[in-house]
Amino acid sequence: MYRNHLKAALRNLSKNKVFSAINIMGLAVGLGAFMLIWQFVQFEKSYDEFHELKDDIYRVQYNRIYSDHTDASAGFAAGGGPGLYRLLPEVESFTKMWSASFMTNQLTVGEETFLPDRIYYADSAFFKIFSFPLIEGDRNTVLDEANHLVLSESMAMKIYGRTDIVGESMRVNNGYDINSLYEVSGVFKDLPADTHFEFDMLLSFESLVKATEGRATETFSWNAFPTYVQLSPGVDHKALEAKFEPFIKENYHSDLERGVQVELSLMPLEDIYLKSNVRFETGPTGSEKAVNILTGIAILILVLAYFNYINLSTTKSIERAKEIGVRKVNGATKSNLIFQFLNESFLLNLLGLILGFTLMQSSIPLFEKVLERPLMQLTSLNGASIVLFVVLLLGGTLLSGFYPAWVLSQTKTLKVLKGQKGVEGKDGLIRKGLVVLQFTILGLLLIGSLAVRS
Repeated sequence: MYRNHLKAALRNLSKNKVFSAINIMGLAVGLGAFMLIWQFVQFEKSYDEFHELKDDIYRVQYNRIYSDHTDASAGFAAGGGPGLYRLLPEVESFTKMWSASFMTNQLTVGEETFLPDRIYYADSAFFKIFSFPLIEGDRNTVLDEANHLVLSESMAMKIYGRTDIVGESMRVNNGYDINSLYEVSGVFKDLPADTHFEFDMLLSFESLVKATEGRATETFSWNAFPTYVQLSPGVDHKALEAKFEPFIKENYHSDLERGVQVELSLMPLEDIYLKSNVRFETGPTGSEKAVNILTGIAILILVLAYFNYINLSTTKSIERAKEIGVRKVNGATKSNLIFQFLNESFLLNLLGLILGFTLMQSSIPLFEKVLERPLMQLTSLNGASIVLFVVLLLGGTLLSGFYPAWVLSQTKTLKVLKGQKGVEGKDGLIRKGLVVLQFTILGLLLIGSLAVRS
């Protein structure tokens, strides 16, 4: 029976080539746009998920609240990390960084000079807490000693033309290191696109401690150090924040005496990219609001595509009334007819999805160009994408196919055979309502697009 339904569906598509092409293309464009936006939204939400300890890593947020404004910062005090580690047993480890990017950093290798602009000092725990893979060097020791550094793979290739460079040396000149001789202790893979960090070189934090004569170790008057803590598994970070009050009173009493309120909080690692946009960020950040609006836009585009399909299919029902009447005379039941038209809807949705996926794939280079960053994850057909494909196929078949199938199955055989209209008139009112909804959705899409752009 299914083979007969399939043959009938293919015959109908072949018989109505223009109508079928319009229907399939309408679905394909809508589904392709939906899948592209959906993939992008999932990518935006996936930042820093690749770290093995992601569930236990938090960044300290340092806010100073004045009478007329709030200074929100990812830059914590130099002594903040060590202080929290000593005070709270729930803090298993911590790592702190300091950006050297605001200075001119001159690297000298032999007779060549380089001026990189994405450099941080980072302490010895950095590669123990974060899972950035190293090509060369021991992640447990690469940043232990003063005057040691690690380079990204691309930076190593730019400077040395190779990556097996552990033990090589270079001179570093900036505001703190004056012609200091550094040894390369490791090379890490270029940072992936889905991380809130942005650096090509890490200098050992002990180098900064030495250059500042210890100021970068314990002082609370220098608040420019993004600090990450690793909590024990299962610790509630909100409950832990309640224990910060004694720490604040002990170390920020001068601010408190001046009437400045100090707040410390812990931001989950996976929330930083979308939910944080403060001073001393370690890289560009996104927008949770924009992601939510894009999610809404994707859903509206999907609904619009299905409404368009339903309208076209029900309009076509008038032309197919005689065919349905003949089928009923030959013994076809209402359930047989519904199954037949759902089968046609399945075929149209399958072709629309395949073409939509192709459109999405071909749009990725342009999408990457507009965003000015690589999004290679979008090209992979992972488990989530396969699930989405199946849900769209089955859900789309039922949602977009059931109503047209039901309308067509209501055809009055006697009226059709007499040459009269065989479909009752209520479907016309529903179609008009769908058209109104389509224009409403179009208006919402325009509003959403303007909101994302702003």
